[in-house]
Amino acid sequence: MVFRSIFVKIFIILIVINAALWAFIFLTEDTAYSEINNKRSALYSQGVLVSEIVKPTLLRIDLSRFDKMIEITNTLNQLDTVLSDALEIRPFFIDEVNDDGFAFFQTNNPYRESKIIVSEIISEGPKLAEQPKLSKIAELLFYSYKRLVDFNLLTDPIVYRRARFSAQYHLIEANADGYELRYAMPIKFDKKTIAIVDLKDAYHLREIYLKDNNARLWVLIGLSGITLLIGSVFAFSLAFPLRRLSRRLNKKLTSDDVAQHLTGFRIQSLEKRKDEIGLVYKNLIKLNDNLARIFADKERFAADISHEIKNPVSSIIAHTEVIKGNLNDQEKVQGTITTIQKQAIRINKLVSEISEAATVDHELVAAKREQFNLSVLLNDLVDHFREAKATPGVKIMSDIAPNIQFVGLPDRFAQVVINLIENAISFARPRGTVTISLKRRWMKDLTLSVEDTGPGIPEEQLDKIFERFFTHREGTAEEDASSGLGLFIVKQVVEAHGGKVSVSNLRQGGAKFTISLKA
Repeated sequence: MVFRSIFVKIFIILIVINAALWAFIFLTEDTAYSEINNKRSALYSQGVLVSEIVKPTLLRIDLSRFDKMIEITNTLNQLDTVLSDALEIRPFFIDEVNDDGFAFFQTNNPYRESKIIVSEIISEGPKLAEQPKLSKIAELLFYSYKRLVDFNLLTDPIVYRRARFSAQYHLIEANADGYELRYAMPIKFDKKTIAIVDLKDAYHLREIYLKDNNARLWVLIGLSGITLLIGSVFAFSLAFPLRRLSRRLNKKLTSDDVAQHLTGFRIQSLEKRKDEIGLVYKNLIKLNDNLARIFADKERFAADISHEIKNPVSSIIAHTEVIKGNLNDQEKVQGTITTIQKQAIRINKLVSEISEAATVDHELVAAKREQFNLSVLLNDLVDHFREAKATPGVKIMSDIAPNIQFVGLPDRFAQVVINLIENAISFARPRGTVTISLKRRWMKDLTLSVEDTGPGIPEEQLDKIFERFFTHREGTAEEDASSGLGLFIVKQVVEAHGGKVSVSNLRQGGAKFTISLKA
């Protein structure tokens, strides 16, 4: 479970990146390889040079071994600056028993002249500061690097007798951090080895490694520290807000505290964030607000249903009591039964429209949107109402812009237009006009309006007109069993399509419903 944490994952990534960086620096360090190869090449070249220089002297039969030694020593003394500090030229004997240890030349030979070095005497100056020692981590890196060098460069020690055939080379450990480089090269005449040139050199890896990598290792340590610090800050700024948000979301809810939890879901530290976490938080707040609104609507809906159904049920109960007390009065019983029937019809219509509202609510969330021609839809509906002639005295007019495309639920949008037209007809009768228009202006929203020439809407009721179960009809506009859900469904559908619906009274009389939609 721990490794599923974003913080742990980011920290592991940082460690892997730093490990890769250190491994890259470590594995690409080639100072030891290049310097050892340079020393090897220098030893080989020196051996070839010395062999060619002393070979004529070794081949002279008029000189004794001692005379050859003197002449070779005098000759090589002139090359003292380029000779190895460990150079030896010895005669070669197949049988080691005959080897008396004689050497034609040795760097420590007492017959070799020592050069006199003349230098100016100066006063003692300030001492150079010692190189700073690295940490144990750097020492560990060095010894790891040395193992890599040992694995790639170390050879077996020279078998001296094999040097009579060809040059022999070895690189072996001399001490904890030092190496010995050695060449044994034959001097041949007429395919016979007459002498062996033996050259040695030393290489101290730790001294060179720390000298070349001291500054680079400190820079690398600094870079690793900076990346870890920045990565940790990033991890904290990402992981902990998400964890806090998760804890706030992961609460057990009961029916008593749902509304309180939804309305109180706020984290102040995330309010002002402009990054992706802030965006996620803002979207969660929107979702939370929508859920809070839905819960509030459901609670109000339940209360409204209870109120709307309670009245006709109470009326039915009361009228049944009237019937019981007036069984002999047929005229009164008949009138009471008619009233009961009206209340039953009202309940039936109310239940049907409540069911329809629930269906609309579900479809607005779950149904797939599609592109349709809104102009054609409106024209078809206008033609339908004209042909139906439910109210002959009401004239239906239209001003619909052609070929306007819209993305949404065509069936539900048709229901919006039907509800608005039926509502306008009910207020425009017995004789009046209903006008439906659809317009689209350049770079502006679509505008759909339905207006009538009726009495208009009282100003104090304009804010309530779209509320659920609200109805106020007088005179010719009065309808039996009106549920007050028609305009509520209109608002519900329009807002689900990203639009707005409003109502206003016309100066010349009548009301105008306006729907604004984003094209």
